[in-house]
Amino acid sequence: MKNIPRNYHNIKDLNSAIKEKQRNYETGTMNNNEEKQLLKDIDQLKKAVPDMEKLSKVAPELDTIKEKRKAIQK
Repeated sequence: MKNIPRNYHNIKDLNSAIKEKQRNYETGTMNNNEEKQLLKDIDQLKKAVPDMEKLSKVAPELDTIKEKRKAIQK
């Protein structure tokens, strides 16, 4: 789960960010360093997809555990 950037909260956000960065890479003009950084960002986001899928499967269970914990603490 370490691969997931904090500013993406679900798989849909992550996939749209990947598409946006790929479109920017294909159509934009940039210098060599900017291009390398953009490719690195795209690669990191692609690596985060499997972890985000795992998290989305576990998220409902985590929410119920958090609710139970709050109820116990009250």
